[in-house]
Amino acid sequence: MRILRYLIALIAISTFSSSQIYAQCTTTIDDFPYFEGFESGSFSSHWTGAGIASGNGNQDVGWQVKSGGTNTGGTGPTGAATGTYYAYTETTQGFTGAQNTVLILKAACFDLPSNTAPYVTFNYHMRANADADMGTLALEVKTTGSWTTVWSDTGNQGSNWQAAEVDLSSYAGNTIEMRFYAVTGSSNAAYRGDRAIDNLLVSTGLDANDPACPGDANGSIEASAIFGAGTAYSYSWNTGDTTATITGLTAGTYTVTITNTGASTNKVLSTTLVDPATPTPSGLSATSSNICENENTPVTLSIDFPSEDSIFSITTSITGDNGSNNTAGSSASWSITGIPPYASDSASLTFYYRGDMEAAAEYVTAVSENGSSIIASDPAGGQCQGAYSSKDTLVAPDSINAWALDGSVGITGVPAGMTRYCNAGGGNFYSWRAYFTISFPVSASIPYWFENSCDSVVANAVDSGYTVTVQPTSSTTYYVRYYLASCDLWSDCDSITVSVDTAPEVSVSPANPNYCGTAAALTASGASAYAWSPGTGLNQTSGSVVQASPSSSTTYTIIGVDGNGCSDTTTTTVTVTSGPSASITGTNIDCFGDSDGAAVVSTSGTTGTVTYAWSTGGTGTSITGLTAGTYTVTVSDGTTCQAIESINITQPSAALTVNIATNNTCNGSSNGSATAFAFGGTGSKSFSWSTGSTSNFIFGLSAGNYTVTVTDANGCTVSDTITITQPTTALSVSSTSTTMVSCNGGNDGAITVAGTGGTPSYTYSWSTGATTATITGLTAGNYTVTILDAASCFAGNFFTITEPATAVSVSVSSSTNITCNGGNDGAATASGTGGTGTKTYAWSSGGTSATETGLTAGTYTVTATDANGCTDTDDVTLTQPNAVSATFTTSNVSCNGGNDGSATASGTGGSGTYTGYAWTTGGTAATVTGLTAGTYTVTVTDNNGCTGTASTTITEPTVLSVTATESNVSCFGGNDGSASASASGGTSSYSYSWSTGGSGSSITGLTAGTYTVTATDANGCTETDVVILTQPTVLVASIGTPTDVSCNGGNDGAATASATGGTTSYSYAWSGGGG
Repeated sequence: MRILRYLIALIAISTFSSSQIYAQCTTTIDDFPYFEGFESGSFSSHWTGAGIASGNGNQDVGWQVKSGGTNTGGTGPTGAATGTYYAYTETTQGFTGAQNTVLILKAACFDLPSNTAPYVTFNYHMRANADADMGTLALEVKTTGSWTTVWSDTGNQGSNWQAAEVDLSSYAGNTIEMRFYAVTGSSNAAYRGDRAIDNLLVSTGLDANDPACPGDANGSIEASAIFGAGTAYSYSWNTGDTTATITGLTAGTYTVTITNTGASTNKVLSTTLVDPATPTPSGLSATSSNICENENTPVTLSIDFPSEDSIFSITTSITGDNGSNNTAGSSASWSITGIPPYASDSASLTFYYRGDMEAAAEYVTAVSENGSSIIASDPAGGQCQGAYSSKDTLVAPDSINAWALDGSVGITGVPAGMTRYCNAGGGNFYSWRAYFTISFPVSASIPYWFENSCDSVVANAVDSGYTVTVQPTSSTTYYVRYYLASCDLWSDCDSITVSVDTAPEVSVSPANPNYCGTAAALTASGASAYAWSPGTGLNQTSGSVVQASPSSSTTYTIIGVDGNGCSDTTTTTVTVTSGPSASITGTNIDCFGDSDGAAVVSTSGTTGTVTYAWSTGGTGTSITGLTAGTYTVTVSDGTTCQAIESINITQPSAALTVNIATNNTCNGSSNGSATAFAFGGTGSKSFSWSTGSTSNFIFGLSAGNYTVTVTDANGCTVSDTITITQPTTALSVSSTSTTMVSCNGGNDGAITVAGTGGTPSYTYSWSTGATTATITGLTAGNYTVTILDAASCFAGNFFTITEPATAVSVSVSSSTNITCNGGNDGAATASGTGGTGTKTYAWSSGGTSATETGLTAGTYTVTATDANGCTDTDDVTLTQPNAVSATFTTSNVSCNGGNDGSATASGTGGSGTYTGYAWTTGGTAATVTGLTAGTYTVTVTDNNGCTGTASTTITEPTVLSVTATESNVSCFGGNDGSASASASGGTSSYSYSWSTGGSGSSITGLTAGTYTVTATDANGCTETDVVILTQPTVLVASIGTPTDVSCNGGNDGAATASATGGTTSYSYAWSGGGG
């Protein structure tokens, strides 16, 4: 059954458009899977190549099929990827000007299955000297609308064939068209940009059939693949099977490894089988979902799902690629989706088409399952006659899985509602539209119906069948499901509720009344709408209340309907009869307001017992003690008819008095008056006032009440009272608000007054000259106001504006200076007097209390404000002691490197009394001793605990040194040597002590030897030096062998002397004759 997924799309006629079926594809739909290795040496009819679609024109470039190498060295392959032939673009001719040229090669169309992931693989070759020479190669796909690039490569890819694989799973279940889109290079060497393709494979490799029933093991999968150089394939399934097709499968995922044994390449594919979903009855309906309990209405329940072995059918249409006009060889295609669950293995397909087309040639061919198309042939020109006819029903010979619809058949009838299309121009164009119906026998049992639950026990079913009739007496929910015997499977339930509504109970009041000449009011109740019949004598035939005035006794039928549409019927009879008559006489009232009236009724034409009902509640023939008014009596006799009569009991008009008064102008005066007028009553009137006056006018009245009594000719009296008024209270003026002066000596006082009593309005006059109710800008003092009202009555008052007895004053009552220099423990307390009420304080340091603490040395201002906002300020200056420090008495170190220094500290600043010293040496006394040269710091603490530090430096002399110099002995053994010493450093002056006992800076008369000198400075520091005096060695003179005189008397004798020792150089002094 799964194979049908790529045969026919179930598209309703009302929503079908030609673009859904055919316009998407402009080449033949090829079998799937599809392989093209170009081994025929040319393009098949399914491929179309375009030359230059854009670019510079005139170059002979395009797609070709070739073997061997291309025409230009350094570009193109040397042979096919596999086999002999391949497709390529030849860009050699023209040499220049072929750059940026678009080259398109369209492949076939393919119906991709929806149950597995389709893919496309191919080899490609892109060789050039440089990337700019080559350009790009892309694979594009479209279903409808524009092309989408699914793969591309750019530039030089070397001399070897490359492989590409593109996932098409996003297009599964669609018909697609493919094309290769090449753009030549941008350089002047674009002629070296040949590119090639080979071994195009479009496949999923798997065709799967789900199990027929949930849990069945009858699913199957067929594996097929075309890839690699060889044509032999082996299969290895995860089930252990090694054949291309595996059967007997349950729901689950299955994987196969397909190996091309010739090329030693493989591909792994996978798909999932699923059990059919549990079916649910569809189209459940009832002829009525609401019935009434008293109507015994039968209800028909039905479902749309067919019964056992019935046919599930759908009809749709196919329109050609050019709308209604098609050329020979044009085609239309379709695919199947939405096949009913549990369809049996056989199905039929019926085509409908224009009958005149068959006159020239068989123009419709229904091809095999993978093609799923209709192909049009070329009819004879000008054939536009004829009507739509049907082609014989084509039945799959074995099963849906072996769908085969090849061959031609005869014409067998015309479907209803077909539209005729024709091209009046004739020739090689003609119109056609093919309609078809697909029918699938469905294996399902008779549905079973259950009440109030979804049951699965046939014995509990209340009925069975595609349509059943029920007649519930109360609201009931009906559940329906069917049993699939072929799968031993119950479908899911669907349900529908039939509500049984309670019927109304209609009644009419009064029941069976008499009509005595006055319309009888009939009221129906118990329903929401009513229909009355017959309409004779009724004012209306609908509504709950009608007026009945029949000319003869009539029985009326009333049908009442409630909100649910349920009804009830009742009747009432109106009997026509004559009734009693009545008349009333009355006695009117003498004086207005009395109750001495009376009324008497008399009757005639009565039957049986007569009763009386007065509007006063009386039940006799007469009523007395009546006041003025209308009185009604209802007389009833044995016929239930009534006579109703009324009478009006009257009285004289009241002796009304209208009193016109003139009131007093000022409180306490007597200038009022009153006039009485009498109306109504009977005859002439007399007047009697409470003052004793009998005139209708009285005057000179003070404030008070005055009564007049009026008597008419019947002696009826009426009294009225008038009140002479005066202003309710005497005119006065008082303050509504008084604002006293806020601050002593200020002028912000104010007074607002209001007049009361007397006769408004009022004017004011102040002692200040002001004439308004409010005066402002007042200082302390007394102020008088006079008020005059509209009646010229006047009154006065005076007011006093006060001020605080004293002005606000503030002083700093106490302050605390800072204990230690730089501290913040100062404090100040302010005290406010005078002014009004409680004082608030504001310090210049930010504080708002009377006492401000945490202060450092400085001047602070405090402002005191009283309850009226009056202020005063005061200043206080807080001081601090000088910083604690120290002075020193020191004794420096006597000798360099010594430790006899000392220092004594004396505290300064602070409180002047010092309680402790702390030296960096650890000493705690004022004096520290035994000091070497250096700086020493002491911390001094005074009796307030304030501390300060000071430092002093102990010095030492420079290092004492002494240098001795010598003058050596001149001759060996002599004593003319001497030595001198010179001291430096230390503390001058210096003294010397020699080892010879000498005490000067020099000594003489020294023989050779070692001598020590000690230098002592002014501090007694000493330093020693040593000097060594030397002497020459012993001086020795010698004479060498003399040369005697040769001749006596001669003088050629000679002698040579030499000396050693002593101190060079030598001088010689000879003695003897020679001199």
